[in-house]
Amino acid sequence: MLKREHWLRDLKQNLETSIQNAPLGNLKIINCRGVEQYYLDSAETRTSYPNGKYLRKSDFELAGKLAQRNYDEKLLSEVEKQLKNIQNIIKKCEKQEIVQVEELYSVYDRMSPSRKKMVDARIISDKEYVNQWSAKIYSGKDFAEGQAEIYTEKKERVRSKSEKIIADMLYHKNIPYKYECPINLKGLGMIYPDFTCLRLEDRKTILWEHLGMMTDPIYCQKAMKKIDIYAKNGFIQGRDIIYTFESEKYSLNTMSVENLINQIFST
Repeated sequence: MLKREHWLRDLKQNLETSIQNAPLGNLKIINCRGVEQYYLDSAETRTSYPNGKYLRKSDFELAGKLAQRNYDEKLLSEVEKQLKNIQNIIKKCEKQEIVQVEELYSVYDRMSPSRKKMVDARIISDKEYVNQWSAKIYSGKDFAEGQAEIYTEKKERVRSKSEKIIADMLYHKNIPYKYECPINLKGLGMIYPDFTCLRLEDRKTILWEHLGMMTDPIYCQKAMKKIDIYAKNGFIQGRDIIYTFESEKYSLNTMSVENLINQIFST
């Protein structure tokens, strides 16, 4: 069916090009005493020639182009009708496929928690995947005594207003994330990325580091070293990790965060 759709789309494009380059009007063919006579019927000629403008033998090439146009228009109408039918069939099949896949997922979803622990699920739904991903216990970094208390809309504590902006935007976009979930990097040891996010579309984990004091030379040097080590460990910007930055003159804003999320997470 997909091959047929592709073939029809190519045909549609060729027909539209041909019609666009063809002369305007319809060809009328009248048989008068066994002789075929050709007439041009168009908006331009209709006022002066209500029954069509007679085409002489010298206009035979024009008559052929009009005939071709009329044929192409009828064929295009049928092609568009078939393309619409194919699209309806594809949509119906996609909906049916979703239902069938959900039924496969439900085999595991309907099991009791005790039984789930005893089996290795072959396939799981997005909901179950998020539950399992989020349920993995980890220990984040402690907060220093006297540090400002900033809380996200999920009621979790973060270290800066900028981190709150990121966390709240992820939350509003329904993107699962973990705050300061530790990972081990060769060259740095145990570190705590600001956010560990889950892109559910392909179930890929993406890190997010916010580097908020880039005006400070010492902080900037450490940040650049961290970025370099991330790269050496295979974390590519825009694919495996997101970086956002701030300085004394530049502050993070919700629009830039939202644009990044829309681009990376396809929400």
